[in-house]
Amino acid sequence: AYLILRIISIPEEWGNKLLDKFRYLQCCMCQKISYVHWFEDMTFFE
Repeated sequence: AYLILRIISIPEEWGNKLLDKFRYLQCCMCQKISYVHWFEDMTFFE
């Protein structure tokens, strides 16, 4: 889980700390429910 938090990028308004990324992922997972759905929406490369 730590590595996932390190490599993902999230919108700047959510913050830039690992806890901010964790909160963002929780929000996405609650909306999409499935890991498959939110994984497709995440951008690992910019």
